[in-house]
Amino acid sequence: MAGSVVVLDPVTAAELRRRERAAFVDGVAVYQASLAELGRADRHALLSLASLEPGRALLDVCTGPGWVAIEAAQLCPGMTVTGVDMSPAMVDLARAHASSQRVAATFAVMDAEQLEFDDASFDRVMCGWGLMHVPDPITALSEMARVTRSGGLLATSVWGPASGTVQGILAEALREGSQGRAALDYGYLTRLGDEAVISDALADSGWCDSRMQLLQREFVVAEAEMVWMGMGGGTTFGTLVADLEERDQDAARSAFVKRCEAYRQPDGIHVPMSQMLVTARR
Repeated sequence: MAGSVVVLDPVTAAELRRRERAAFVDGVAVYQASLAELGRADRHALLSLASLEPGRALLDVCTGPGWVAIEAAQLCPGMTVTGVDMSPAMVDLARAHASSQRVAATFAVMDAEQLEFDDASFDRVMCGWGLMHVPDPITALSEMARVTRSGGLLATSVWGPASGTVQGILAEALREGSQGRAALDYGYLTRLGDEAVISDALADSGWCDSRMQLLQREFVVAEAEMVWMGMGGGTTFGTLVADLEERDQDAARSAFVKRCEAYRQPDGIHVPMSQMLVTARR
């Protein structure tokens, strides 16, 4: 997926859903360990754009472990907060987190492309690091617009351009190493990272007055192999690599390590994790 195709074809969409459902069952612990603290500052940056207000109703789509929803409820106790995710395992985790934090937030299993809410049910809709996992982001954004009241606000974050994210580096290495034999092009994760692409998707789905901010982030590792190994278990990327023949796995890993050397500094490899923060009005 080297281009900027936003809506995945039916075959690719089915493969993505199948793999992500499986990965999120097996990878709850991995996701929790890798992003609970690493993503805290980025969640707060997104929440700062959401104009949280007491008495408002907020929907967090693709809530995952519920961090955005829970932190929104903590920042603004007077809000009604609901989180939805397609993964029952993630929803169970979100409920457990909310209970442990004594936060009044409601969570449900739900597809972002088929939100089971009445029209104009919410004042704020958020989606942190989730929209790029949806096969048809335009349908998902249209559903978010449908359930948002007039004048309501959307705040979402997606991975930035492929050239500025580790996901893009992984996708390129997988393409190169597998010679196109991987079951799914991992580039789906960065297909919304272009400002023009996400702007058009918002306009096509009923949102207006969109604003984008590219947030540059990075993390430092001693060797690229550490990132490769970390992505190997409990992730969609890990399932794609595991299905390859050993020679293709080795070639993809070597390609990734080689590409990461371009980011080496004296204290280690500065792995890029840029993301786009987006807001729009209903």
